[in-house]
Amino acid sequence: MKPSELEENGQKNLNGNTNFSGYATIIRIYEQYKDRDCVIAYRKCYMGKAFVIKGAKEMFGFIILNQYLNRYGTGVQLLRKNMSDMKRLFNVEGNESEKVVVVDVENFKIFERKVLYENIEKNNG
Repeated sequence: MKPSELEENGQKNLNGNTNFSGYATIIRIYEQYKDRDCVIAYRKCYMGKAFVIKGAKEMFGFIILNQYLNRYGTGVQLLRKNMSDMKRLFNVEGNESEKVVVVDVENFKIFERKVLYENIEKNNG
């Protein structure tokens, strides 16, 4: 699954891409991967979408906030989150339509192990 398939049907620019609000570096990272088949898992809810992608060297967590929650006023907001925050978002209870969808099972297991390792390292360091 491609990250661009999870984009909201919000404001589009002249190239047909979604206009995101947020930091330019985060948008640039997202733009590199948006048309690649790299989504590991995602979760949709009324606030937006949260998903984890597998990059060339590491995994990235992104959140696309719906337009009415955007602090900048226009478009949808793109945020980048660390792995433990994404795991917490995935663990929150929700109704049936808000369940986490795992696209790549093997990489999702790697994601869970990385989160566990991060937490162990943080608590022992």
